[in-house]
Amino acid sequence: MCIVFIAVDQHRRYPLIIAANRDEYHARPSEAMRYWPDQPGILAGRDGRAGGTWFGVNTRGRIAAVTNRRPAQPARTGARSRGDLPVRFLRGSDTPEDYGEFLRTAHRDFSPFNLIYGEPGQLYCFASGEAAGRRLESGFHSISNGALDDPWPKMARGVRLLKERISGDRALRSDDLAQMMKDATRAAGADADAARFSSIFVTGARYGTRTTTLLFGARGRFDLYEYNYAAHGAESGRRHYSMRVHHAANTTDSRPLKQSKPAGG
Repeated sequence: MCIVFIAVDQHRRYPLIIAANRDEYHARPSEAMRYWPDQPGILAGRDGRAGGTWFGVNTRGRIAAVTNRRPAQPARTGARSRGDLPVRFLRGSDTPEDYGEFLRTAHRDFSPFNLIYGEPGQLYCFASGEAAGRRLESGFHSISNGALDDPWPKMARGVRLLKERISGDRALRSDDLAQMMKDATRAAGADADAARFSSIFVTGARYGTRTTTLLFGARGRFDLYEYNYAAHGAESGRRHYSMRVHHAANTTDSRPLKQSKPAGG
């Protein structure tokens, strides 16, 4: 996943809104969002090569997503898959604070990353480069391949577009946010290679945006939407899951709604 936008306490109905794009090689096998048979409490997409995920939630209301950091050096040989980090949090029982302590100890085992993790009202971003975490306060946030809330053109543009879409009493529609995440505006003045990756939505024959994931978090409820893309940005399928979360009882009644299968699937 290459870019994430988050709104905390900015919408009258949904105190938490997340919109995220995952960029990856089209040849890398992946499974679309579903409840994992071997980890029934986890709802997430799945990397078919390493077995981890880029964005997921669980039936206790936990949330986790990871992005790559742009490292000063190449990714370390023998590093563990960054997709393991969201899975470990989703299947574990550590508090977000305790998981932050784990990350401060274990981050060197992974290539550079940003990890968003926690639950509504207690969401954090851990940056491996600084070996430090930060709680996300009320407001708008953006995370990509650098530091949290860096003023990169595509990050600033995405925050502005998100503000426009959730301002006032305007109804929140998943298709509106999905269209926002397909914004292909490139940064002015960037060279040809950099410009290709300077937009929110990346297209290409071999590499590009594979998945858009949206989370609308209300009191006791998550709505998750996933849009899948093939080469050159062609949509290949979409899904919608609704999850009722009961934190106090530590139980959840969850069910898929309006679930559409990938094209050809």
